Amino acid sequence: VKRDLLRDRQRRLTDAIKGGVRIQSKIEDVRKLLETSECPTCKQVIGDERRGALGALLGKLEIQAAEFGDATAELQEVAAQLG
Repeated sequence: VKRDLLRDRQRRLTDAIKGGVRIQSKIEDVRKLLETSECPTCKQVIGDERRGALGALLGKLEIQAAEFGDATAELQEVAAQLG
C-alpha cells in the first residue's frame, strides 16, 4: 500500500515538474518581451502600462517556478524510497 502511495505521489510530482517546464518557457518569453520592449509578431513598441503588467506576470511566474523546484527535490526523495 505504501508503495502504491509513493508511485501515485511520484506521478503527481512528475506532472508538476512538466508544468514547471511550461512555466519556465513562459518566463523566458516574458523576459524577452521586457528586454526588447517590442512585440515579436507586429514589431510594435510595448507601452509602459503593458510593461508593468508583464513585470507583475513575471514575478508571479517566478514564484510558481520556485514551487516546482521544490517538487524536483521531493521527487528525488520519493524515488529513493521506491528504490
